[in-house]
Amino acid sequence: MVLHGDDRDGALRSVDGMDLSGILTFDQALKRGWYEFHPPSKSIRVVLGSADATPLHWGRGRHLYYAIEYGGTCGLGPTGGTQPISPRASCLPETQKCGR
Repeated sequence: MVLHGDDRDGALRSVDGMDLSGILTFDQALKRGWYEFHPPSKSIRVVLGSADATPLHWGRGRHLYYAIEYGGTCGLGPTGGTQPISPRASCLPETQKCGR
């Protein structure tokens, strides 16, 4: 998914007006993200957007970023149970065995 116009996804905003030439493909971004962290999940969504890096402490200026969102994902909670890893993740009873 590419954010355009008034689209938003977390800290990410539209890529309108940004130079998209020479950037990673969605597959390349997913491969790099998968290498860093990949919980068991029922779905994966890759989002391309832009953000002002300065207030987010990601550097300076407006840059392009990929967000990789894992859905139906559970992780170990503070008491050893399961809990969603992010607000976008869901931990429904039928998915509570994921993560182990």
